[in-house]
Amino acid sequence: MFKIPTFLKKLFGSEHPISDSALGVKTESLSTVGLYYPKTNTLMIRNPKSDGISIVYNIDFPGDMLRPVSGKWLTSQPASIALFDVERSVFLFRQKFTDGKPEGLIPFGDPSRYSVPLAGDWDGDGISGIGIFNSEKRTFHLKNTAVAGLADYIFAFGRANQGLIPIAGDWNGDGKDTVGLYDPVTAEFMLKNSLSGGAADIKFQVKNKPSMSLPLAGDWLGNGRDSVGIYDLTNGSFRLIDDLNYPDNTKEFSFGPSGQICIPFSLKWHSEH
Repeated sequence: MFKIPTFLKKLFGSEHPISDSALGVKTESLSTVGLYYPKTNTLMIRNPKSDGISIVYNIDFPGDMLRPVSGKWLTSQPASIALFDVERSVFLFRQKFTDGKPEGLIPFGDPSRYSVPLAGDWDGDGISGIGIFNSEKRTFHLKNTAVAGLADYIFAFGRANQGLIPIAGDWNGDGKDTVGLYDPVTAEFMLKNSLSGGAADIKFQVKNKPSMSLPLAGDWLGNGRDSVGIYDLTNGSFRLIDDLNYPDNTKEFSFGPSGQICIPFSLKWHSEH
């Protein structure tokens, strides 16, 4: 099994999940941020109610191209993290926030180095489905559930071969997630309010863009409406936008190890975390 690096144990104070049920966090609307450390398959989750308390654990699975996504995969369970194996085009699910192997493997799509995973509640039934964005062909393949099979939605959006990164969220608060794209070169977000091609419904650039950044999306206010943010790879800081109507208003904080290449993600927080 992979071991959590010593520098992470010292940073977070534990190599096991910390129970936060006593903190009174009862909503699954509020999103928090996390980081995936690819070198050891370590996942780090920030507690939005107590910045100094976090969850740290490993998903034991070999692979050099694993990417994190989060979702509420089961009606009876809180949201959790899955990893997507780009080389095999397989989603790896582990509901528990403890060290261990994946509890389920779901193949979806065809293996391609251009595939980037995403997840969202595409049909508004309260359960997350899976998806893949092919950055070479600018096509989204989305499925309403986290099971193998054909995509329920296929459409093209964005510019091809431009290294655009997909995100998902409920931008207008209608209870259904849609997609968006982030251009890491220009720090521009392009968001859609429908699962279809065409022009972006919301479009803006992040001010004072970092030289290297990755996007994420979540409900930072817990009001049922998602927004976006970026993770600055140069200094390990997050910059979150609470309201898409005011993209220049951001909150910034540092989380995780500095000087290490990590991949950001968001997660709907729950007292069981």
